[in-house]
This record gives sequence, C-alpha cells and structure tokens, in this order.
Amino acid sequence: MVDWLATIPAFVVLSVVLLLPGWLVVRALGARGLEALAVSPAVSTALIAVFATVAQRVGVGWGLLPLLVVTLASVGVALLGMRLFGRHDPDLGAARRFLGRPRPDAVVAIAIGVVLALATILPSIGRPDELVDSPDAVYHLDRIRTFLETGNFSIVNPTFYPNGFHAWIATSLLPGVADVLPGTNVATVVLAAVVWPVGCVALVRHALGTSRLVTYAAGFASAAFIAFPTTLLGWGVLWPNLMATALTPGALALMLQAARSRRIGQWLGFVAALPGLALIQPNALVALVLFALVWFVAARLRAGLLHHLSWPAVARDLAVVAVVGVGGLLAAPIVSARLASTQSYEWNDRVSIWTALVEVVGGRLQISNVLWGLVVLIGLGIGWIALRARAALPVVAMWVACVVLYVMAASSTASWTALVT
Repeated sequence: MVDWLATIPAFVVLSVVLLLPGWLVVRALGARGLEALAVSPAVSTALIAVFATVAQRVGVGWGLLPLLVVTLASVGVALLGMRLFGRHDPDLGAARRFLGRPRPDAVVAIAIGVVLALATILPSIGRPDELVDSPDAVYHLDRIRTFLETGNFSIVNPTFYPNGFHAWIATSLLPGVADVLPGTNVATVVLAAVVWPVGCVALVRHALGTSRLVTYAAGFASAAFIAFPTTLLGWGVLWPNLMATALTPGALALMLQAARSRRIGQWLGFVAALPGLALIQPNALVALVLFALVWFVAARLRAGLLHHLSWPAVARDLAVVAVVGVGGLLAAPIVSARLASTQSYEWNDRVSIWTALVEVVGGRLQISNVLWGLVVLIGLGIGWIALRARAALPVVAMWVACVVLYVMAASSTASWTALVT
C-alpha cells in the first residue's frame, strides 16, 4: 500500500485532466448537479482527443497549456451560445448556476463506492508498476509512450486507432508525475474507483429518484460487481473498453436529464460527450444507442397503458424504431466489412442458455461462484421499482435487454446473433 501512496500526485493530475475541462464546458452549457460531473470525463476526452489531433495537423505541440486554452475557448463559446439561444433557471444566481451545490447523500454514496472499489482494486493490481501479461497491455503502453516521446497525440499515430484513452493518460503524464506503466495503472484506478461510482450514482438518482436509500444502494452496487470494473482491469487487457464503459452511465444520466428538462444546453452537453466515447471505444456509442432505444420503447408502452398517449401514436413511434433498427442491422454489414466479418466469427466456448443466464444474472463471470448478495440486490431493486417507482420501469427493460443480448452472445452460434451482439 505504501507504493500506492507515492502515486497520489499522478492520481490527482489524471483526475483533474479527466474531470475539470469537461465539467467547465457542460456547466457553461447549463447542465447541473451530479449529471454534469458524471458526463464531464467524456467531454474532457473529446476535447483532448479531437484537439490533440488538430494540433498535430497544424504543427502545434500538445500539452496541458494547449488543453487549458482549448478548454477556456470552449467554455467561452458555450457561454455565448447559451446567452444567445439557451435558457437558465431564473431563480439561480450566476455563482450557484455555474458552481452548483453538492447533495450530502450523493457525496456519501459516491464515497461508499470509491472506498469499496479502492479496497478491492488496489490489492488485485498489486503494485503500481505491475504489468499484466497480455499483448494488449503492451500495445496500449507502447502507444502512450510513443505519444510522449514524439509529442504527437494524433489519432493516426502510429496507425489509425481511437486515441481517447491514450491521449488522456499521455497528457496527464507530461508533467512527469509518473512513468508510463504506473501512470496507466493509476489511470485505470481513477476510472474504476472514481468515474464509475460517480456515473452509477448519477444515473440511479436520475432514473430511480433521489431517495436516500436508493442513492446509498447505488454507491454500494457500483463496487459490488466482479464483471465490471474488476474483470476488465486484468482480462484482455481491454483498457479502452474499461474507460468507455465507465463513462457510459454519466452520459446516459445527462441524456435522461435533458429528455425531461428539454433544455438545449443539456442536449448539447450530451452531444459533446459522444465524440469522446467514440474516440475511446466506439462500442460505447452502440451501448448508449441501445439503452436509449429500449428506454424510449418502454416509456412509450407505459404511456399507452396509462392512457397518457394514444395507441396509434405509440404504434407509430414503435414502428419508426423498428424500421430504423432493422434497417441499421441490414445496412451495417454492407457499409462496414469489419461488421460483416463478425457474422463468420466462431467462438468455441459457447455455453448453454441456462449457464449464460446464471453468469449474467448471478455475476458469475470469470469466477466460479454466484454472487448471491448481488442477486438479492437486483431482486430488491426490481421489486422496489415495480411497487414504488413504476415510472422507472424502463430501467428494468434496459436490464432485461442486457441479459438477453448476453445470453445470445454466449450461447448462440447463429450468424445474425453475432451481428446483433
């Protein structure tokens, strides 16, 4: 543990670079509360990945000073745009509107998640300079080192590959707070033990309500899953996938906030997060689209059942979703040869439907035992939604969609399921 104490400066710099630029931008756009903090890593990554590539193209060296300039310019553009086209709550003063005010129960919930995550993640990694035995780890570390040695943080250095993960770490390591290997390990801790709990608590509070019990449960649950983030810290090593998944709940939370408030600034903040997710790992965008569509379909069906919306209108909206979804699946193999190749991919470790169901519901991924405490927590959550928060039934639909897709991926050998999943 003493070794980890020496990495505190790197932890602080990595956290500030990941959180502060995006937070300033989305606050300027009018996003408020925990959602603004939760989505800020994706927006920060977009700023870093995009403008690091632009800087290389125009012959400007990338570093913390250019990032500061880009951030201030983006905040200025956001403030100007909101003054011209947006609208803020009239009862908030300028300082409160920009700085916000943290809610104690949310802070406690996040602290629960952070402490539990650190207590499990740090021992599992071992030492900060521990190298995972994986070709993927070597590739990612080598690319970060290449960025630092060449000063070129572009998406095409040395070959085209999403640069969000590598550019964030390399930018943070420029002051010399850590070497590449320990710095990267600390970065994964920031993602798993800070960004993930913040995103989970923000999403749960916006999807299920601000009940203190639910908020605390969200903080606990964020650190209770072995499948994520713990497994992705060492399996693969799929570090960009880890980062993209950790950032997805925050983006989804802001999307739900924007859908309910219908504020243009919050929608712009959500849109600003999308390039960041795509430049880390594009499958995060696919997950976000899936969650959004499932939420929309479930919400429309609920509106029809409660007579808040006529059934012809519900049928029309669902038909549009079906046409877009089917059309996208049919067009994807034609547009992308890589997507088409997934239909012929053979995975030899297929399992039965029942085994796949136990793995995804019981958390038995890469481990031999079912996490019964987690199963109970999921059951209590579904029961609470059914009895006390029926407006959040789309959350259950999103979970069911994840379960179905996992079962399809783990148990089916059909070519169409490979494309869908």
